[in-house]
Amino acid sequence: ITVHAKKLVVLAGPYETGGDDVNEWFSTYAASDGSGASSLSGWRWPTFAYENITKPPSQIFDLTVDKDHTGTTMQAVLLSAIQMTWNHAENGVIIGSRLYDRVGETPYTGYDAVGALEKIVDLIGVAAEDVLVALIYRRPRVSQWGSIWWNHFEANLGYENFVCSKDDSEKRSEWLQNSMNPLFVAKTYHDKGWNIVVVDQEGTEKARKDVAHSIACFALEGDNCNDNWVSGLEDATIKSPPTHEIDGLDINDIHNLEQLFLGRDCFYMTELDGSFRFTLL
Repeated sequence: ITVHAKKLVVLAGPYETGGDDVNEWFSTYAASDGSGASSLSGWRWPTFAYENITKPPSQIFDLTVDKDHTGTTMQAVLLSAIQMTWNHAENGVIIGSRLYDRVGETPYTGYDAVGALEKIVDLIGVAAEDVLVALIYRRPRVSQWGSIWWNHFEANLGYENFVCSKDDSEKRSEWLQNSMNPLFVAKTYHDKGWNIVVVDQEGTEKARKDVAHSIACFALEGDNCNDNWVSGLEDATIKSPPTHEIDGLDINDIHNLEQLFLGRDCFYMTELDGSFRFTLL
């Protein structure tokens, strides 16, 4: 990352890792309307009023990916707000969306997060080396998978229906290839020449740290931070995402499923490991 150059920080989830809470944390404490925290001064999360946008600030950038809004006045207003915020920010701009994990095949939604972010990068004219994409790595991996099943599919029909239903095959495949594949998401953005930081949620919590603070202090390069806590915001923390037990699976089934996810993660980790543009916290 270029020293003293303005930065674009992108919070890319993925889904069911606590990313929504992280987005809300930044949209609150780095709000560009002047209501944010002084310790994040110079950093801005674009906030603006537009009567046709009903999403809260923490979810507003979903509209940059949602293909139903491509080319609409609503999306144009949002991109204009990002541009204006960038022009007035001293240190940089922070944006985030739960849909920024849609970087691979998306047969169910057709979303293209990479294309959406490339449009923003080109719009504000930020250099590739001054873009930072932050991702959360949730462990156990089965916990994230269980939350995806519980919150985004018909969990009341049971886990077996979830994994076997032909009607949900495209949707299930999209979640597996993107949200459940965080290091593939990291590798995809890394290949654009952007910087990547992945926060190990379990390790962060065991160290009695906070995911949002860890991302902030990495982006701030330690400024206004003390032992990986943003000064003045030590009591502003995010909660761990809830877990949902997967019915019908015994201990061995859970172990085998965990190993499948970890094996895939290890493949992409070897692709990223050693790169000066990749950091695992």
